[in-house]
Amino acid sequence: MCIKKACAVIAAAGSGRRMGGISKPNIEILGKTLFEYVLEAFDRSSVSEIVVVCSEDNEASLRALAGNIAKPITFTRGGATRAESVANGISCASKECEIICTHDCARPFVTAKMIDKTVKEASFHGAACVCSPVTDT
Repeated sequence: MCIKKACAVIAAAGSGRRMGGISKPNIEILGKTLFEYVLEAFDRSSVSEIVVVCSEDNEASLRALAGNIAKPITFTRGGATRAESVANGISCASKECEIICTHDCARPFVTAKMIDKTVKEASFHGAACVCSPVTDT
């Protein structure tokens, strides 16, 4: 099986309205922002490029946090809805990418292993999704 070239689209354009105006990508947990956790996972994964969809207000801080990432990164603006934001990100992916991995930046527990397995499965089946069981807290 041939693993296809993949691009990550990270949705990080939310307003943080439900968080009292705090931008979720900039929330720190154990000394790192949610954005750093997500970006590092994709940088260690098999994706070949990363597109970050963000707001104009947050782009400078996210660019600064992305300074040590080895993979090519493109920043683009979000839309009025999450669907529009993801579409904006997809439109920035290089034409060589056959698989688009979309990920919400507010979900920092993704790993390179999860990403790689999903890319492999999507290469074989045409699409794939990462899921985990819901746990009652």
